[in-house]
Amino acid sequence: MRDEIELLLDRLADKGYEELGETQVMRCLASIVLNDIDTDALVTATPEALIAGMSKLKQAMHAAIDFLESEIKVKNVVFVPFPIMLVPLVRFFAENLKPSAAHRKQLARWFWFCAFSERYKAGTNKSVMEDIGLMLKLAQGDDVFAHIGLAVDPSIFKKTWRINSTAAKAVICLLAQYHPRTFLTGAFVDLGETLAAYNAREFHHIYPKSFLAAQGIPFHESNVIANICMLSQQDNNSISDKDPRDYFPIISDAIRDEVFERALIPAEFRDGSKPYVEFVARRAELLAAKATELVSNGRPSAGMNRWLTIS
Repeated sequence: MRDEIELLLDRLADKGYEELGETQVMRCLASIVLNDIDTDALVTATPEALIAGMSKLKQAMHAAIDFLESEIKVKNVVFVPFPIMLVPLVRFFAENLKPSAAHRKQLARWFWFCAFSERYKAGTNKSVMEDIGLMLKLAQGDDVFAHIGLAVDPSIFKKTWRINSTAAKAVICLLAQYHPRTFLTGAFVDLGETLAAYNAREFHHIYPKSFLAAQGIPFHESNVIANICMLSQQDNNSISDKDPRDYFPIISDAIRDEVFERALIPAEFRDGSKPYVEFVARRAELLAAKATELVSNGRPSAGMNRWLTIS
């Protein structure tokens, strides 16, 4: 069994999941074989059950990863807000490898709910077991997440920007839903590259930290999630510490509206002239509204963003 798990991990590494780790895979296996996440309990399982469980696990793991890549744009487990979220997700696909569009929508809503409610921040094992039970019902046809909802608090986006924090991972996944264009060239941000590994140069402080420091705004106020967008490394280097009033106008008129729309920058702040404190407050509100929408719909509403059809 250990050899099989090591082989599976090797194959998952090719998909960007090399940091998943044996413990998480064992939990997924335990959930399939025993409907439990206690990996020690696997010693009580029969060889036949383990063999059958491993067969299911391999298929379910690949299906879960394909779902995260296609629906959430996640290319690496490090960007899943809580990596243990993979356990209930794998449990679902162990029962249903080809879910309907309606069920995929519910799975996406569950993902966003867990991400923005910080469901697995405390009492993790209990929450995982509850969600495994719900996933089994969903796989059998029950609409268990059809009425899930959450009013996301804007304060989440005023937290310190640390690329490996739960809140940062959640907003990275959120921004990816809008297929952002990099500011200066207008090219689509390569999500395959940006969300495949930690790369701080693919993320940009809209109001640069050095620019704000020169205005007397301290680092802990400038380095917040609501001040972050996705850019290519080339554009990030070109913009550097420029005043938004200087570099916003450089963006081509032909693409400016779309660039800002996809970056979720509020319309009234697109000339860079407003005070930073007002910008952060308003953008946090917009990010919260879009996060709330994802929990409700599973994906951005086409009616809310006319650019989403352009990709």
